[in-house]
Amino acid sequence: MMINDLNLFSTNEEIEEVASNELRYLLLPGLLGYIVNKNTKLERMEVVKKSQAYYLDFLKLCKLYQVCDFDLPKQPSASEEEERKSASAKPPRQEDFILMADRRKVKMERFKKQKETEVRLKELYDKVKEEHVDDEIKREYYMTLLTGWIHSSLEELDSIKDELPILEHMAKMRISGAKTPTEEKLVKPKSTFRPFILTKDALQKQVIGAGYPSLPTYSVEEWYDQQVEAGRLPRPGEKMPGMPEPGAEAREYERQDLEKEANIQDDDPETLQKAREWDDWRDDHRRGWGNRQNMG
Repeated sequence: MMINDLNLFSTNEEIEEVASNELRYLLLPGLLGYIVNKNTKLERMEVVKKSQAYYLDFLKLCKLYQVCDFDLPKQPSASEEEERKSASAKPPRQEDFILMADRRKVKMERFKKQKETEVRLKELYDKVKEEHVDDEIKREYYMTLLTGWIHSSLEELDSIKDELPILEHMAKMRISGAKTPTEEKLVKPKSTFRPFILTKDALQKQVIGAGYPSLPTYSVEEWYDQQVEAGRLPRPGEKMPGMPEPGAEAREYERQDLEKEANIQDDDPETLQKAREWDDWRDDHRRGWGNRQNMG
């Protein structure tokens, strides 16, 4: 609100006209998008749409000032959105696979640029921390920081684009009265079954009997309810502080996959050396060799 009141940025000026110390304030919408997306108290649909709006504002502002060369995400019209929803229920077509391949190619290029930006940003950060910093160094640092956030915002918008159809589908199921798989688990009636121990023979039964101190006295569901009341575990549908976000592991695997492919394309010496060593090892160790004891 203070930045808007001061009118620091205008639609009729260029990036060269913005003072170096004011460049960092261009980041505000992107930071708001990142912070809002971490909110776990509001409905997820509301959080995602707010975060999407902030990221788009940030990218439009950077595009207006031509911070770097990138394409703004295309916002589908109402007719295109309806077509997307109707097509989501149909099996994938050949055109869909081509679009997926193009999207992956764009992601790889963006990932390579992001890695280059991070390296340069680290170099500049060490110089900016010095007591006397040249204005050109400071300006380059903020411009590089903006470029890195542009790449991150584009990635976040891609994730939001994938998440929105899932949230819309879940909202429709709630309206129609149908239960989502998570809700079906929540309303599952508690079993009145009392845990017991199976023994192999009568002798073992005498040792592990009803008076054995380790015999369970309540079910897993009852234990879970007890832990929830004690505050050690989250209630169904809630998230404990420090737990990873849904899909974080999948995104990390995708990031590692993209990094590996980028290294191979760039002829990274370490990656190529590992690949050669793996090929040499497979030449000398056939599949199925290893420990062949106790095989009859």
